[in-house]
Amino acid sequence: MNHPEAESLLKIVVTDPMMSRHLDLLRATVTSPADWLVCDFGQGELLELVPDVDIYVGFHFTAEMAGLVRSLKLLQVSGAGVERIALEALPPGVLVANTYHHERSIAEYVLMVMLALARQLIPSDRHLRQGVWDNVWFNPALSPYQTLRHQSLGLIGFGHIGAEIARLARSFDMQIVAIKRRPDPALATQHEVDWIGGPDALPELLKISDFVVVAVPLTDQTRGLLGREQLALMKPTAYLINIARGPIVDESALYAALKEQKIAGAALDVWYNYAPLEGKPMLPATMLFHQLENVIMTPHNSGITAETFKRRAEDVVDNINRFIQNRPLRNLVQPKQ
Repeated sequence: MNHPEAESLLKIVVTDPMMSRHLDLLRATVTSPADWLVCDFGQGELLELVPDVDIYVGFHFTAEMAGLVRSLKLLQVSGAGVERIALEALPPGVLVANTYHHERSIAEYVLMVMLALARQLIPSDRHLRQGVWDNVWFNPALSPYQTLRHQSLGLIGFGHIGAEIARLARSFDMQIVAIKRRPDPALATQHEVDWIGGPDALPELLKISDFVVVAVPLTDQTRGLLGREQLALMKPTAYLINIARGPIVDESALYAALKEQKIAGAALDVWYNYAPLEGKPMLPATMLFHQLENVIMTPHNSGITAETFKRRAEDVVDNINRFIQNRPLRNLVQPKQ
């Protein structure tokens, strides 16, 4: 049986610019007539649209917007993170779902930066442009690079992203360990991982890993999870890769560890300061990471590939059709399953 509200023309607003790129797909495959509205988040007209919207597609929804809701039945988050959705402010009965499909893109990024860090790719490029040859034949004081084979990879978090990183890393013959909030011994066997421990195994993971990848959501429990004490447990030859959220790693402690070379380096795709959506220039942290040669810096784009957003658009269509047909939604966030 269809939802009664789906029998009339649905009003659907899309505020995610990456979803608006797939508007033809959305329009063509939603099974009920709909009035599609595309609006950039932050524009004043959005507040005027919200009261009459049935379905909202985007990754921002403020408490102010929630207070204006009259018709909203489905809030389809266009990505995995829901920290910018005012869940507690939404009226009862509003369904909230999210989508993923960024795990392969992020896993490829992690392998890319592991190789770049291990081979000192970016410093070598920078130095050669200045006429300096980072090669043991020209400078015998240099050490040969390490391959990834038999290096230890420690995954802090083993959800969609962690599992995909592990799958790709196995092809490099890496030794893989992980921690998970609720570890399941069967997961280690299923994913061919050496071991998966609980949060109490974090110190051991940090001590043995050559590469530590942060892949957990930002919550009250994970904020500041890696501070000065935890970073001090890492090998001086180890690298940290953060593709989760900046504040999971204490900013000052990380900067000090990198500047003082307590750890070998880092690849950081997530940050502590974010530029406004208009794209005005802004440094991504208070600390001077941009002055450190042992850091690869990227602007939160590890998951941004054409594949990610095409598959997310397909998820959005599927969930809208499920809503129209009164079928269970995929990736339901609220009410909790």
